[in-house]
Amino acid sequence: MPANPRFLFLDKVVTIQLQAVSDYMWTEATGKRTPIAGLGTFWDDPDTKTDTVDIIDIL
Repeated sequence: MPANPRFLFLDKVVTIQLQAVSDYMWTEATGKRTPIAGLGTFWDDPDTKTDTVDIIDIL
């Protein structure tokens, strides 16, 4: 959901702060920063991949 234009500056500042906290937590636990598009996830989250059909198997 896009930020309200009236609060765009606040949204950017808070996003930067959350990224910094996430990077700190990830670095403490894994030695690496938060993965790209990984904000809001944790290093020990269970893998939620679902079984899919490989298109090569169908052909």
